[in-house]
Amino acid sequence: MAHENQRPLISELRERAKELNCVYEIENRLNQSDRPQGEVLQEVVEAIPPGWQYPEICVAEIVLEGQRYEAPDFRETPWKLTADIIQQDHVAGTVSVYYVKEMPPADIGPFLTDEKKLIETIADRLNHFLTYKKMTHV
Repeated sequence: MAHENQRPLISELRERAKELNCVYEIENRLNQSDRPQGEVLQEVVEAIPPGWQYPEICVAEIVLEGQRYEAPDFRETPWKLTADIIQQDHVAGTVSVYYVKEMPPADIGPFLTDEKKLIETIADRLNHFLTYKKMTHV
């Protein structure tokens, strides 16, 4: 059994592992560039929530050039974290996560600072994927 002092560290390590797994899952989807863009983006939306602190109440959405990709149970709430998807120096879209119910305050509302970094990483990876798609017309 974990010593009292180790519990926060173990919890922190579990959160980092979830975030890494989320990035790996998304990277796997984005590496399938021969598939239709809409299918890939829909799968990315579904791969996002497991990386968050409260995955059971987390939903995600990608809005890109007027198209929306979201989970079937998606709904907007006040508890939101967003990052812009930048394409050639303009905002082409956003990736957002929402908690569907209020959670205790953390670093940024109910979200962790590392989750802000995670959503920014996801937006950056989406940018690379979209740039590749445009360059290769796949």
